[in-house]
Amino acid sequence: MIQTIISQRYEGLSQKGKRVANEILILGDMLPFTTVRQLSARTNVSTLTVVRTVRELGFTGYRDFQNYIQKEYLSKKDPYDAKNENKFCEKNINEAAELISNARKVYVTGARSAYSFAHYTVYMARMVFDKFHLILPSGANSAEDLAMISNDDVIIAFSSHPYSSETVRFLKAARQLKIKTIAITDTPHSPLAKSANVAITLSITKGEYLYKMGPVLSVIEKLLESCFKKPDSKANEQIKFFAERINSVSGYWK
Repeated sequence: MIQTIISQRYEGLSQKGKRVANEILILGDMLPFTTVRQLSARTNVSTLTVVRTVRELGFTGYRDFQNYIQKEYLSKKDPYDAKNENKFCEKNINEAAELISNARKVYVTGARSAYSFAHYTVYMARMVFDKFHLILPSGANSAEDLAMISNDDVIIAFSSHPYSSETVRFLKAARQLKIKTIAITDTPHSPLAKSANVAITLSITKGEYLYKMGPVLSVIEKLLESCFKKPDSKANEQIKFFAERINSVSGYWK
């Protein structure tokens, strides 16, 4: 499968080659229909760089590469097993849930479009846990934010291609301070995944204009469900109390 091929050869690629490889992973179902010129334009590299990259991935040229992709995605005889991906994801979700359960406080961050995922995570988590806190995405405040976070805490960070510079720098600084981190991102090669103690990676593909971000919500919900299932969370009692308090001040429309 192309994911495995890229994973095995990724570190040997040039920076431009890595950009091409990342875009190949992002394109998903659109890849069989993407010409060398289109891939070149999407990655802002020359067609020669695209051809060189697919050769470094083990193909004789772009035609050979595209034939392989078409067989993988269109024949439905793809050796890639989605069940195995889910098992891998579940393993990382369980590891992340363990970090969260043992943490004194949990800080969640994401910049630009990822901010909405950070906000949603904190809102849903606070129905059960009062230790979740939202960090506003601001490069100017990152040093002050990190100064308040201890080694007993955990940071959850969201970002996918194109990656937020603020979030990448924030996670790298956290790693330097030995603060435990969880990255929710798109590939194991993303700069967030490389800095995190646990990386939950998911397939985010791009349509004609927009990235399809639905899988991020699914991962958030799976992660929180794993945390809520732990006996000491008392999730049912906490969620009931949360709903009753909001109802008491007419927070839900009736």
